[in-house]
Amino acid sequence: MTDQIAVLSDTLGFWDAGGSEPEQSLRSLCVLIAELIANQLGYVGQTADTVTSLQDTGLAAGQVFVYIDQETIRVTDIFKHLDAAGQSATNTGQAIIALDLRDDTLDILRFWLRHSRSAQISIAPLSTVLMQLIP
Repeated sequence: MTDQIAVLSDTLGFWDAGGSEPEQSLRSLCVLIAELIANQLGYVGQTADTVTSLQDTGLAAGQVFVYIDQETIRVTDIFKHLDAAGQSATNTGQAIIALDLRDDTLDILRFWLRHSRSAQISIAPLSTVLMQLIP
């Protein structure tokens, strides 16, 4: 765990891409939380319970609404995910989209944003979204 924590000094936050595992030790989680707070870093996870628990500690934490991975190759599927995230953002004020970058990812995002049904939707840095989530 110490090696992983050392890497945090060069990052903006921590993405728990695998989600919190039930067997994850409480001690490891406490060390992670302490390091994130001490270094003013954020946390992005995939489980609501973990995100809520971390927000309760005062940590800037957000939940990934949709994850677009390398397996999602059809543009129409990507647009469906983006439309769902856009609807959530319109309803709640934010939606975190995690994605694996491909050569065409930014072009797809820009095209979708230009043709989005809502003028209120914008792409913002994750740090901006997380700052709004600090309790």
